[in-house]
Amino acid sequence: MVKAWVIAVGLGALVPTAVLAQTWSEAKPINKDESPLELKLQGWGKAAIKTARQAIGETDDRRGTSYFHSVFYQNQSYEAYVSFHEAAHFVNWNQNTIQNITKRYFKEDDIEFGSYIDVDHGRADYRTIPLKFTKNGKAVNCWTFRAYWDRFSSDGYLCSRTSTPASEAIIRTFITHIAYKTVLEPKDEAALPTP
Repeated sequence: MVKAWVIAVGLGALVPTAVLAQTWSEAKPINKDESPLELKLQGWGKAAIKTARQAIGETDDRRGTSYFHSVFYQNQSYEAYVSFHEAAHFVNWNQNTIQNITKRYFKEDDIEFGSYIDVDHGRADYRTIPLKFTKNGKAVNCWTFRAYWDRFSSDGYLCSRTSTPASEAIIRTFITHIAYKTVLEPKDEAALPTP
């Protein structure tokens, strides 16, 4: 399955998307209880966070502080990575393709993509795509996702830890239960079924 080292990769790939140059601190582990990024899903929450990281950036024009948060989750049925970039002010994002985002997380050559779906979550319009590949002789089924809006961007993945693909309903539930400060607030706490 996917290793936690991808967390470090996420920051390096996401940071350059802001238009104005920024000076960033090194992405450092933080206590999972301090992370403003979490999943409002039964059995997930802070308890399922394996690692949480944060980097802080300052724009060259001194207009404010930017933040990058990432979390890696793992439970019996799923593993997931979610990143969130909060810019200091409105950004014209250089939007990366979801295929490029996928290749950042999964290096396999035999990735098969399904069809895009869009998932609205508050003011964010997430685009997500199912994918599958074989690793060490085992089928791996995942969804990658991304969104860009106002001062924010987010991306990541959700993978089934069994050979069963996560359904469209599961990825919709997952994305709409990403919580970040007051920017993304799920309406309830849902449960993801066992795949």
